[in-house]
Amino acid sequence: MNSVKKLSLTIAVLSAFAVVSLNAATAVELEAASKKVAAAKAVEAPAVASKLIGKASKEDKESIAVAALSAGLRSHPASLTTLLSSVLKAAPESTEALVNTALDIVPDAGLTVIRVVSEVNHAQS
Repeated sequence: MNSVKKLSLTIAVLSAFAVVSLNAATAVELEAASKKVAAAKAVEAPAVASKLIGKASKEDKESIAVAALSAGLRSHPASLTTLLSSVLKAAPESTEALVNTALDIVPDAGLTVIRVVSEVNHAQS
């Protein structure tokens, strides 16, 4: 391999690692967010999740939102409507990932998830 190709390949690999490390929330951050939402009372969990998402960087919003929703639904499954609504409003660009997370955790609540998503999307438009 000539030196130009070798240098190009090295730069490409290093750039890929830099982008991944800068854009992804660390496991520690995700675990901390999950613990905060899970430890909150059912009534307070949507507000806690929303604040955590609001504080996250643009690149980390989706991963924090998914972690917060997941922890909240595992701890307080009855708060699906308020928790999902709050998280969707805080991270509307993550709707698909949030719907998938909600359906994975509470698979029998498909109609409720659809209703919440349609209400939040309607309110935002």
